Amino acid sequence: MRRRYLVVEDHAVMFDVIRHGVLSIDPSAELTWVQTLAQASEFVRDNAASIDVLLLDNGLPDGYGVHWVSKARIALGPRPLIALCTSSPDRDLASATVAAGGDAYIQKSDASSIRYPLLELLRRERAA
Repeated sequence: MRRRYLVVEDHAVMFDVIRHGVLSIDPSAELTWVQTLAQASEFVRDNAASIDVLLLDNGLPDGYGVHWVSKARIALGPRPLIALCTSSPDRDLASATVAAGGDAYIQKSDASSIRYPLLELLRRERAA
């Protein structure tokens, strides 16, 4: 199965970290990269049915990813997996992500740091 990921990340270096982490466990993945919530909104509006996994940075130029999780869940429905990816550990932010309809909170520092949480996220897809 070829999964399609929408990655919302404003820093090219961090997108590269995410890309390497995703491709290391899901080599056939197709990644679309956008850098703002406005671009993500437009992509979701036009391509909602094609998104399998949404990986969302929290600190973006036009807002906070955690505040957009509930909007994304409404627009995408229950099927796609949604994870907030951020570079700092924060239990309150993790709880807010899940409360808003997200499936996971992933701390990103390098490609290896996202592999296990992403594997756990993808296992939920198989269990559903």
